[in-house]
Amino acid sequence: MISSHGPDEYRMRESLLNAAGEFETPLYVYDMHAIYSNLQNIRSAFSPGTQIHYACKALDNGHVLRQLREWGCGIDAVSQEELMIALRCGFEPEDINFTPSGAPLSEYLWALEKRINVHVDNLQILELLGQQKCGLQVSLRFNPQVRSGGHVHLQVGADDSKFGLHAEEMDNVSKLVKKYHIDVRRIHVHVGSDIKTEEDFLLCWEKAFALAEEYSETVQIVDLGGGFGVQYFPDDPVLDIDRLGAEVNKLVEQHLQKTGKRVVLMLEPGKSIVGNAGYLLVEITAIKKLKNSHIVYVNSGFNHMLRPMYYGAHHRFENLSNPNAVKSTYKLVGYLCETDTFSESVELPEVRRGDILCMYNAGAYAMAMASNYNSRRRPAEVALMDGQVKLIRR
Repeated sequence: MISSHGPDEYRMRESLLNAAGEFETPLYVYDMHAIYSNLQNIRSAFSPGTQIHYACKALDNGHVLRQLREWGCGIDAVSQEELMIALRCGFEPEDINFTPSGAPLSEYLWALEKRINVHVDNLQILELLGQQKCGLQVSLRFNPQVRSGGHVHLQVGADDSKFGLHAEEMDNVSKLVKKYHIDVRRIHVHVGSDIKTEEDFLLCWEKAFALAEEYSETVQIVDLGGGFGVQYFPDDPVLDIDRLGAEVNKLVEQHLQKTGKRVVLMLEPGKSIVGNAGYLLVEITAIKKLKNSHIVYVNSGFNHMLRPMYYGAHHRFENLSNPNAVKSTYKLVGYLCETDTFSESVELPEVRRGDILCMYNAGAYAMAMASNYNSRRRPAEVALMDGQVKLIRR
């Protein structure tokens, strides 16, 4: 934690406080060293040649995207607007995946014209594309029927989810593939997000390889979507990513033995790359002392950080301005004309008006989901590298 007395923690606290002073709050800070370290940890767990396409819906800041491109990442995008951002940031079309759900046909056609790989998860879209582009190359996204994820909204691989081609549609999928001579180059599955158990991933991935075997004549890549769970608190379970890498390598070898073909693995991490590298800095604007509780107001709300209100997410907070004071329990709320509670009960060193609080794990699905509700401006964003901060979006 930043409040510990180690030299690294002290320097980080000072860097964050300096950033808050220079650029004002609320402010998002991204630790670029942490992003690189997270990326390398994933790479080292999987076999050489595994392709990593960063899920840019987690954080679409151009500076971060360009840095990830330099570090050898591709991009997974879910809208035409994200595709345009990726292209502007210098990603080559062949390094971009388009993984929409419910998008208009025009977006699929636009992506195909740009030679971007397209994941299709809808029968009607598959047939419409086949009618317009007989013999086209696509990736098929299947629903693995595995219910897993850190929140019900994140369980996109469940059988009642809107995502993916479902098991009961498989016969019709095969008919359309044959009818329109569709070249199925990739099999794609996505089990869910913020998953902390290896078994759910492995069950989903086994199904992906079973489908790859059915389309083995054309399939070259197996795209294993799904969000690796991250720690929000020190005692949260840690996903054994090395075990996942070892187990999926076995699936690759088994596929080779059965089909005579070695497929390329592809991953789509988002939160596990940027989540713990982000900090949201806010300032205490007022304190209300009631008989049974002390309510702390800060200059932010769900317009900047929706996760606690939408997902029920619990984030750690730290009082950067008064880290060594005696701790008390507070209710932490925002400044919107709305119920925008960050935490019903958070333990912090004594707080004062004007203190700077730091919210941890604010790199993913935070600024990317921000709005201008109440006509409030979005926070600025800065990148932290080697103790220096750089403004990367205001």
